[in-house]
Amino acid sequence: MLIIDNHFKMPVFINLSILVVDKKAIKKKYIGGLSAFKDNYYWGEDTNNQEDDELFAIASMNSDDQDIDVLVSKGLSFDVSSKRSEDFTIVNRYGGALWPVSWLQHGYSFAWHVDADESYIEEAKAVDEMSMEKIADLFEEGVNSFNTIRSW
Repeated sequence: MLIIDNHFKMPVFINLSILVVDKKAIKKKYIGGLSAFKDNYYWGEDTNNQEDDELFAIASMNSDDQDIDVLVSKGLSFDVSSKRSEDFTIVNRYGGALWPVSWLQHGYSFAWHVDADESYIEEAKAVDEMSMEKIADLFEEGVNSFNTIRSW
């Protein structure tokens, strides 16, 4: 099991609902790029927003809480008629992705970019298969099996 500094090195955790954005789209299209995106969504210790090496994830309680209009106003694409984007999607813990995107896969607990390191994907899948007892035992040892890769 890959554990770094008492944390698993993992793709993004699926809260009740996360808006997942490909960092490639942010770099290419978002006004101000990666730093502006981070500034706009406050990436501090007391947030449920996350990032790994390829993705940003903006957490919310419900998918309809996500403000897609802001993302579009900053340069990302969204087709109103089909209610889809190739730049981002929304993944709900109970129900999966609202629309598929070519660059994202997910299990029950984590979502990952198709370019993610295979070892991270395997670890995410392994956590999905762990019993709650095993997760609790690890937590008592100081290991949070639901932590995300933090790139900053």
